[in-house]
Amino acid sequence: MTTAGEVAAELRKLAEALDKEPEANVVKGSLWFWNGVNKDSFLNLVRLVPRPLKKVYEEGIGASVIATHETDALTIELRIARNSVCQIVEPAKPAVYKCEPLLTDEKEATLAVVQPITATVNQPQSEEWNRPVKSYEDPLDHAHIQE
Repeated sequence: MTTAGEVAAELRKLAEALDKEPEANVVKGSLWFWNGVNKDSFLNLVRLVPRPLKKVYEEGIGASVIATHETDALTIELRIARNSVCQIVEPAKPAVYKCEPLLTDEKEATLAVVQPITATVNQPQSEEWNRPVKSYEDPLDHAHIQE
C-alpha cells in the first residue's frame, strides 16, 4: 500500500518541474485515485484532500462514490466501489411490465401459425456446422436448408 508521504513526494517533484516555467500554458491537471474496495484508504484520502469536496453517489452495476476537489487548475477525484462505503437497505427488485396487446383478438385469429422445424445445413464444414438449426419461418423460404 502506498503512503500519503510517498504520493506527496511524487507530487512535489511534479510541482518543482512545473515551477521551473510557471508561465507556460498547460492543460488543466487531473489526479484520479481509485480505491477499489479499500474503505480505510478512501476515507484517509477524503480526510486529507483540500476542501471544498463535492460528493456524488453513482447508481447501478459497478456504482462508485466519487469525491471531487476542483479548482481552475486541478481536479482531484477519489473513487471507491459504492458497496464498500454504503450499506444496501433495499435490494434491487425485478422490473414488472404491463403490456397492451399488439393485435386485436380478431386480427390475431386470422394469422397463420408457423410451426418450428429442425434442419441441418447442406454442406457441413466442421462438426459445429452439423448441429440442428431451428427456423420459425416458412421452410420454403430456405431452399438451402434440408429437413
